[in-house]
Amino acid sequence: MNLNYNQNYSYEEIAVLLKRIKECIVNDNYILSQNENRKENMDFIREYNIYSSKQKAILLNIQVEDLCHSLKNTKPGYEYETLYVFAPHAELYHGDDRKERVQIYTKFNIIRLKNGERVVVISFHPLHKPIKTLFQQDKRRLPQSDEPSKTSLMSVESGVKTNSLTSVKTNFSSIFKMNACFGVAECG
Repeated sequence: MNLNYNQNYSYEEIAVLLKRIKECIVNDNYILSQNENRKENMDFIREYNIYSSKQKAILLNIQVEDLCHSLKNTKPGYEYETLYVFAPHAELYHGDDRKERVQIYTKFNIIRLKNGERVVVISFHPLHKPIKTLFQQDKRRLPQSDEPSKTSLMSVESGVKTNSLTSVKTNFSSIFKMNACFGVAECG
């Protein structure tokens, strides 16, 4: 594995991170990159006819277990940014109506703004080579129950330790609520 890849995360930390990402997506505070530098994203979307509501559904269906790693942005001037890579699976239909299970390489950037956060989905295309997810590699990292641990969590957002079990429970219930809303037209 590339030495620039970071997999030093707990299950709880990724649950909090994924909650932040999904909140941005639910509130339409995200963009999926589709420009000349992201031709592969555009080709994938076109090949499988992944219209915007389906894109959003795929992104909202990403699970904690889909995390592969994070890495620092290598674009000059943006080296302070952390990018997060997930590899979820989705059932998609090819142009000829063939159903296919596809593993999707997704890379996220969370941008802090004065009035909240915005997510940029930098990569959204089929996975080209095998990749292991963090929790696939080390099953011992998975929580042993539905209750989050009472140990301190390192906040993925700020690097500050927090002992707020209530905050973690709220985050988990929000994630489960968002996942329960997947595929439902109106969900409050």
